[in-house]
Amino acid sequence: MSDLGIWEGLIGHGQTIGERSSQQDYYIVQPLLNEKGEQSLLMVLADGMGGHVGGDIASQLSSQAFLDEFEETNNKHSLVDSLKASIVAADNAINLAVEENEALLGMGTTLVGAYWDGKGLSWASIGDSPMWVARQQGDGSYRLDRANDDHSLKPLIEKRLKEGAITKKQASEMASHQLRSAIVGEGVDIEDEDKVNIYGEVPVRLYKDEYLIIASDGLETLSEKRIAEIIQLGRDAQDIANRLLKEVELINKQHQDNTTLLVFKVPDGLEPVKDDFKVPESAKMMTVRITPS
Repeated sequence: MSDLGIWEGLIGHGQTIGERSSQQDYYIVQPLLNEKGEQSLLMVLADGMGGHVGGDIASQLSSQAFLDEFEETNNKHSLVDSLKASIVAADNAINLAVEENEALLGMGTTLVGAYWDGKGLSWASIGDSPMWVARQQGDGSYRLDRANDDHSLKPLIEKRLKEGAITKKQASEMASHQLRSAIVGEGVDIEDEDKVNIYGEVPVRLYKDEYLIIASDGLETLSEKRIAEIIQLGRDAQDIANRLLKEVELINKQHQDNTTLLVFKVPDGLEPVKDDFKVPESAKMMTVRITPS
């Protein structure tokens, strides 16, 4: 990871291999400048598709391609267009690698690319790797709100279960972790909101004492409640990351997947505000606080 500069101490990160034979997750944290020349930050995390040849290569190639394209296009185009172009570039990188080496055919990855512009958060994601905002409650505890969409079958199965269309037994027998979309080098329909999550029209405001957690799905060995408890116990971003990874290892789940996470602590100086906020339709999965237009 590159020198974090002013972000040192605000970023926690780490990995554990679990019970897999190799580490197929990859991540990048890159300090940047926003359009005003102020410090900003790009965080990218990819989870190579387990069971597919070259998952480790796919996660690394796609993460680097996303970063390169974002650095090239950000501040030159709209943030939304830059995020879209970066997802396409990540997919193209997989396609090119497969063309050069047919042995890599079938590799793929999830990807989350989150951009902190100094006050607000925007992102692009595809696949099931979770990104949460940890918001502090009045009693000092934390609540996790998932920000990005889950492109696995899990939310569809949960919806059918809630509607009574299937039983709990039937739901438990379904492949809830099967992906509906991922970066596999076969082209991305960037406008399909059911398969690609782009959020950047109005960046989500984050405030002092809040955290952003980006992870591969291996972290979901822990419940959201437990993750929130560990955040409250942590001394700083790196301590929280270390505690979360240690907890995953202590559970010692059979067939534990790779686990990778990034923990970003919102810098001091952005105090929570008490005004009422409108929740944008595209961010209805989380409770957000944004400046009213």
